[in-house]
Amino acid sequence: MKLRKFALVLALFLAATFGMSAQNAVQEKLYIMHGNFDKDNMAIVDVATNKVIKTMTVGAHPHGVASPKSQDIMYIASETEGTVTVFDTVRDEVVKTIGGFGVEPQESDITPDGRFLYQPSYAGYWQVFDTKKEEIIEYIHTLGIGHNTLISPDGKMAYLFPIAGGPGHWKRPSLGLPRTQPKEVTVVNTETHKVVGKIDLGTGPRPPIFSPDGKRIFMNVDNLMGFV
Repeated sequence: MKLRKFALVLALFLAATFGMSAQNAVQEKLYIMHGNFDKDNMAIVDVATNKVIKTMTVGAHPHGVASPKSQDIMYIASETEGTVTVFDTVRDEVVKTIGGFGVEPQESDITPDGRFLYQPSYAGYWQVFDTKKEEIIEYIHTLGIGHNTLISPDGKMAYLFPIAGGPGHWKRPSLGLPRTQPKEVTVVNTETHKVVGKIDLGTGPRPPIFSPDGKRIFMNVDNLMGFV
C-alpha cells in the first residue's frame, strides 16, 4: 500500500485487502479530500473503475492527513474545528473525532507503527499525540507557523517544516508566542520527542516529500520555482 499526497487536494491511495471465501481480493481506493468544504468533503474512488463509491464528511475543512504503514486507518485534521478525525479505511467509516488540537491544525505525519501523530498548528508548535493513550504528550515549539511534517520511513526522526508566512498569517492567534520568519527544518527524535538538530535552508520551507528509498527529502521553498 502506498501513500501519496497532492497539493490543493489531499489524497490517500491504498490497496485494502479483504477476506473473501477461499481467496483474498485486493481493492485499490483513492481518498480525495477537499479542504474548502465543511460537508461532503471526502470522495472515495475505486481505482479499478475510476468511479466514486462513497462521499463522506470528515470534519470541516480537512487539511492534514496521515496514515501509518498498515494504512488501515487515517488521521484527518480539521483546519477550522481544531480536531482530528480517526477514519477506518477498511470499513470506510469514521471511528471518532478527537478535539484539543489548537489553532488551525495543518499537515501531519505519523510514525510507521501508528503510535505517535505529529500534528502541527498555525499557533507555532507541533503536538505529539499518543494514539494508544489518546492524549497529547509533548509540545514542540518551532515559532513561525507549524505547517508540514515528514517522518522518516524507519520512524526514528520527524522533520518539522514551519512556514515563514506573511501579514495575513500573522492575524491568527499565536498563544503569545513571538512571530518569526523561520528558514530552517527542525529535526526531532521520535523516541524522546526532543529537538536534535536543524537544517538551515536560507529561506522558508514549503511542502516536502521523501524519495522512494527514504534517503533524500525534496521540498519546495519560498522564492524558488522548483525544489531543493
